[in-house]
Amino acid sequence: MREAVSMTVIANGEIWCREDYDRAREISGCRHVMIGRGLLSDPGLAREIKGLGPKAPWEEALGWYEAYVRESFESKGEIFATARAKQWMKNLGRRYDLAKTTFEETKRLERSAEILETARTLCHN
Repeated sequence: MREAVSMTVIANGEIWCREDYDRAREISGCRHVMIGRGLLSDPGLAREIKGLGPKAPWEEALGWYEAYVRESFESKGEIFATARAKQWMKNLGRRYDLAKTTFEETKRLERSAEILETARTLCHN
């Protein structure tokens, strides 16, 4: 398909690590690869793919998570922020064991501030 069209084609699907990225490029012949859900599981995945370092440390991923939840609350409100906070923490559990524990402790909470406070407490103990 890539050779039959005159536009950029982007490989997509199941890119969870550097090896998946390399395999997608090899199989598809595409220069570009989309890393959607993989990036939600490991916010440092793009850096890892570029060879700029290993998986982001949990503390760094948690910082990005906290900033996203705060921004979600400010721009979209409590219901959106709470739902996305839970969704992203569950995704982070694919690459971070502490995120699995945090999700289990926060999945029934109903306010984004409670979720952030619980996540901070669990991660700093």
